[in-house]
Amino acid sequence: DGDYEDGRPSDAALEHAASLIRECYPQVRKTRILGHCEITGRTTCPSQFFMKSAEGNNGWKSDLLARI
Repeated sequence: DGDYEDGRPSDAALEHAASLIRECYPQVRKTRILGHCEITGRTTCPSQFFMKSAEGNNGWKSDLLARI
């Protein structure tokens, strides 16, 4: 359903998103791929676990970037 507030995207969803980024935006550096939460600070979008997991480890952003 696209709501990742209580979990993370599946591996298939992360791979698909990475594939789209690779194919459609090859000129964009990984350092320029940001979630709304990194820009405004007023939201957790795309998820509270985007930057950090519930265990305090790297969130699913690092998994996405590793696939690009």
